[in-house]
Amino acid sequence: MRGAEELKQLFAEQFQLDAQQIRSELTFAELAIDSLEWMELTVAIEDAFGIQLDEAALARCHNLGEAAQLILRTDKEENR
Repeated sequence: MRGAEELKQLFAEQFQLDAQQIRSELTFAELAIDSLEWMELTVAIEDAFGIQLDEAALARCHNLGEAAQLILRTDKEENR
């Protein structure tokens, strides 16, 4: 699984939203996810992309767009 569209679909599945509702400016506060959901999202991303995320860096992301940049950058670095 690679790329923005796959990541958008993963976000949609994790947050139980239609993929069309996923916008880069959508904040994690707007999604109102709790700590368990946060961990589930992290594991799902790591499994789907075959990467190890820096959880502190992911926690500093304010919205889905920032998270997507971090995930895709990590994927590119780890899966060259």
